[in-house]
Amino acid sequence: MSSRHDVVVIGAGFAGLAAAQLLESAGCRVCLIEALARPGGRAETVTGVDGRPWDAGAQFINGDMRRVLTLARRFGLGLVAAPLGGRPALHAPGAGEAQKRLALAEAEAFEASVPSDPARIPADASLADLVVAERLSPLGRATVLSAIAELTSAAPGEVSAAWAASGDARYGSDRGDVEFFLREGFGRLAEALAASLRAPPLLGTPALGLAVERAGVAVATPRGEIRAAAALLALPLPVAARLPAQGLPPEVRMALAGFRAGAVVKLALRYAEPFWRYGGFSGTLRSAVHQGLWFGDTTAGEGGVLTALAGGPLARRLAAMTPADRLAFVSAAVAEGFGGAPPVLSSDERLWLDHRALGGGYSAHLAAGASPDAEAALAGLDAPVAFASTDLAPEFPGFVEGALASGEAAASRLLARLGATRPTPLLAA
Repeated sequence: MSSRHDVVVIGAGFAGLAAAQLLESAGCRVCLIEALARPGGRAETVTGVDGRPWDAGAQFINGDMRRVLTLARRFGLGLVAAPLGGRPALHAPGAGEAQKRLALAEAEAFEASVPSDPARIPADASLADLVVAERLSPLGRATVLSAIAELTSAAPGEVSAAWAASGDARYGSDRGDVEFFLREGFGRLAEALAASLRAPPLLGTPALGLAVERAGVAVATPRGEIRAAAALLALPLPVAARLPAQGLPPEVRMALAGFRAGAVVKLALRYAEPFWRYGGFSGTLRSAVHQGLWFGDTTAGEGGVLTALAGGPLARRLAAMTPADRLAFVSAAVAEGFGGAPPVLSSDERLWLDHRALGGGYSAHLAAGASPDAEAALAGLDAPVAFASTDLAPEFPGFVEGALASGEAAASRLLARLGATRPTPLLAA
């Protein structure tokens, strides 16, 4: 373990896997370490109670996510088209249909009204501040705040509005984010990408500390010390902030301290059939009552499947419940939102919050009031250390595609510093 490497990559999520692939293609000697017993990070596929692969974490793809689609083709993984017909529904007991339609329209208009230039937003403004400034109906305001809590996995008042605007501007597509799933799951894609590396990741090997030295870097692990010319930290930013590190500039530590982990609870609800379609609904259901609760149709075979995502404070409330109470809570929202529902035949769930190695889901957010230059400070670091995460993605932040893009961008910066040969990116491999 004491042998010298060109680059040590910390974290075998998709950012770390993409970085390792690019570095190896340029001829670098790479040591990739991962705290978990599997690659993939916040993308994990398990066998559901129905015997089929279930993406407990990352799941959604759109047709412009070129790296994901390229890798899926390379490794022979199948794409399943998401059911997209029908109209969305709003969970708002007591509200009339006209009120619900108006609220959904206001939510869509609000998203389009957020300035694409973060410089036009006060640095200390939160997303809740932007909502308060808009002229919205009470139900429209509740719907917008609920969408924000789900999409950012945080309370709207805690999220930097400038950071959110920057992320929206970097999304990189006019298409929606729920167009396809991987039949075998994102976990299988992570396993295939890890197996394709010349040096497979060292699983169950967390980084215990990092030291930036004159001759390179040293990373402490339970297996011993790893020395390299450079280090690439492919970790969720709140996790990277907790890593004991010596020799990093103070502005880097300050930038990392501004990021907070999200909180998400995900459930798959399986029914005998997609009953919502009989009412003309798409299966997309947003709750205006339970801030942060969303449902989407992820049926990929027989029967009907609704995926439930609860973000922010609601996720923490649900996490404190028993599994039976969580299922009852979300099932009641489905029945109220669609005007009735049959019994749930089976379900799976995963809680993504307060994980030592992963932080939470879906990604980290910049806290309101934190330095708006935090991302730039990490991306422009002039040191033998680079950061990669879907949180920092140049496109599709918060998605697997963003993690892949961020890993390649960080690896490219290190390669330029090391003077390495021209690498082969994922889109050309």
